Amino acid sequence: MLSAKEMLTLPNWRIGLMLFPVMLGAAACQPVAQTVTPTCDDFLARWDAKPAALQFTQCERVENSQVDRFVASYVAKGTDAAAVETFLQHQFDMAPLKFLCCGWEPIRVSSGGDFLSGHGKYEDEDGVYFEVTMVSGETLVRDRKDWKTISEFQVRVTTYLGEF
Repeated sequence: MLSAKEMLTLPNWRIGLMLFPVMLGAAACQPVAQTVTPTCDDFLARWDAKPAALQFTQCERVENSQVDRFVASYVAKGTDAAAVETFLQHQFDMAPLKFLCCGWEPIRVSSGGDFLSGHGKYEDEDGVYFEVTMVSGETLVRDRKDWKTISEFQVRVTTYLGEF
């Protein structure tokens, strides 16, 4: 075994050759990542995280040229929207809904005034990541106290399949 002083006098390539077996052994001890493919489902019910005010409508695989995804869709009546929004904020760290242009969506505003995605996030027991979002359809309702006049809000839970 070489001392630290003796190591300093060796050329870099020799140090690399000596360390390679150690690094290879350490890499071999790392767990192999398992790829888990989720099934399309009522994700919120599966996680025991679905308020009664949310009605599951469907789960579908959406395919496109960039990345495929599963999207579970839910609806909430306008009269229940504030309670559902509060639940999603607490459960999934979704941003509060803000009115932009023509509808309500979860938005965070940066210190520079930029609008950022306010999707909620969830990681299940298999390490699969999900985005949670709530939006209204197109509406002229600009005041939260009038949400009860909006017929429904949509909630979507999305997980992406494959590599980005």
